[in-house]
Parts: sequence; structure tokens; C-alpha cells
Amino acid sequence: MRVDVRVSVLYFLLLLVAADAAFVLLHVVNESSTLIENRMYSLDRDRGYAEFYQYIKLYWVAVTLAALAWRTRALVYAGWIAVFGYLLLDDAAQIHERVGEWIAARWGYPELLGLRPVDLGELTVSAAVGLALLVLLGVGYWRGNASARNASQDLVVLIGVLVFFGIAFDMLHQIAGDNAIGDLFVIAEDGGEMLTVSVIAAYAGALLLRGGRAAAPLWRAPAAAFVTGCRRRFAPL
Repeated sequence: MRVDVRVSVLYFLLLLVAADAAFVLLHVVNESSTLIENRMYSLDRDRGYAEFYQYIKLYWVAVTLAALAWRTRALVYAGWIAVFGYLLLDDAAQIHERVGEWIAARWGYPELLGLRPVDLGELTVSAAVGLALLVLLGVGYWRGNASARNASQDLVVLIGVLVFFGIAFDMLHQIAGDNAIGDLFVIAEDGGEMLTVSVIAAYAGALLLRGGRAAAPLWRAPAAAFVTGCRRRFAPL
């Protein structure tokens, strides 16, 4: 019996999202009740259970992209392996936190807009690494075929969503402080990151199952539907 690739990918994504939801629920129960009382269940716990789950998903993404690079010989996937490899190492070894703290002390960063010097140091590290990876991806994109370019555009959008959750809500948490509002930002930040990585893992699996074939970038479909809807809505009677 032949199984539809879309059904397989959707099932895989639903399993990942179900696990994401379970970790979010465990965090809420742990923070708001006495049923668990174990910081390892907290989403923002360094090397906690939820974070280790993220490590596994990022590892899956890197391995899947490595298989895709081998199968398609597309150089741009080597750049994406570096991106997700860095994300995995950064989460596990706290690279941007440690280097950011050193930079903030070395360069004497001040407090700015409610952000601590170490927060500005972390932003500096993230910007520098992001620029280097962007150059590597740009070279691969320029030399890639249409499918590799389409897939890269989708991955750029997904990485943008991941960065939004990881930076924007982290900064909001630092501004709000450790209180009920701050915990909501923690859930939005870490829960959003978990969900985004799950979508990336499913997307990478779909690419591999399709042999690297990627049609027009996925973001173009809703954009085209929006434009079409606007034209119909405002068309002259």
C-alpha cells in the first residue's frame, strides 16, 4: 500500500506538536501548582526536559539536511546544516550567553531601554554569527537550482519565526521580570520556539521524502491568495 507523503509528514508533525503541547502543559502545572515542583519540567530551565527535546529535534533537522545534501548535491544545504548545527550547539553550550556576557564586560555595554548589558552582548553575538551564516547561505543559494532556492526561502521564513520568538519574547521577559506576565512571555518564547522547530523538522522530512523537489515557496501561496482576495473585494461593480 502506497502512503501519501503529505499524510506521513502531517502525522509526524502532529506527533511533534503533541509533545510540544505536553511540555508546555507540564511547565504550567509545575509553575502554578504543587503537583510536580521540579524545575526540570520548566520550559526555561537550562538543560531541562523540554530543552533536551529541542536538542533532539534540531539534531534530527541537521541529520535530515545532511541526507538531503548528499542526495541532491546542493551546496546550500551545507549552509543550512551549519545553521541548525550552530543552533544545537548554542542551545547545548550556551554560546551566545557566555560570549555575550564576555563582550558586554569587555566593551562596557550600558543598560538600554530596560535591557541589561549582557542582553546587548547576546544580541551582538547573534548578529555576528547570523551575518557569517547568511554569507555562507548566500553563496549556496546563488549556486543552487530552483528547488534548492525555493526550499531555502521557506527555511529563511521559518528561521525568521524562530528568531522572533527567541529574541523578541526573551527581551520582553527580561523587561517584565520574574512575575506572572514574565512567565507568559516564557511560555510564548519557548513554546513558540518548540512549535517552530517541529514545523522545520517536518518540512525537512518532507523535502527528503520528495528527493529535494520543492515547488514555489510556501509563503507565496497565502500571499497570492491575499492579493486575489483583495482584487475581488475591491473590484468595481
